Amino acid sequence: MKFEKNLCANCNNARSQPFDLAYDEFMTYIREHEDRIVADQSFELSHIFGANWTSRRKLLERYIVKYICCRLAEDRVKIPTSVIEYLDDPNQPYPPHLSIWLEIRLDIYDLMKQSNEDGFSGGSLWKGDMLVNISQSRRTIEEAWSFYGYRWLRINYRLDTRTRIGKTNFYRDKVQLPVDRNLSARALQEHFKRVKAEKGLPRGANPGDLPSKTDSP
Repeated sequence: MKFEKNLCANCNNARSQPFDLAYDEFMTYIREHEDRIVADQSFELSHIFGANWTSRRKLLERYIVKYICCRLAEDRVKIPTSVIEYLDDPNQPYPPHLSIWLEIRLDIYDLMKQSNEDGFSGGSLWKGDMLVNISQSRRTIEEAWSFYGYRWLRINYRLDTRTRIGKTNFYRDKVQLPVDRNLSARALQEHFKRVKAEKGLPRGANPGDLPSKTDSP
């Protein structure tokens, strides 16, 4: 995913490189162990990062916060000072106002499996629209939320300036993942049958977009 250049080269490279490396390690594990993770609806950070999983978890968390800041800046949403300080100073506590939670999207997982069986190629990265609440009295954005995903893993985030409690659902070693879906497995199968019948697509072709349905956080 590409953003406008809202980070200086030093911040995006040298200063945040440890965040990037932790995120790459995390996503590699997610991809290589996805069937077990989806079946168990959980994973353990110590299996990804080893004995120093607590410090590596914080680097992973900071990568996600960096992504969120880039997305907020691109959509002209003001970023609270506490969030910026959290990225700048490793001794800063997790910022208030910001919540992040990971979840399994079974419809995306089923789509990937069906795509592989039918010889279709599917994308790995996806993101949602940025939604906001505007204070009628102050005429400012007081809440913003969206999500992005890698394969079947959806990363939701919400910035709410009205609360002082920020939280995540991946702060313990064992991370329990909630499960959600928009389309049933049967609906996905019917969609693929219809696409192949109507378009006569060869194996390896892209079947196109799924029927649209608005996501909500």
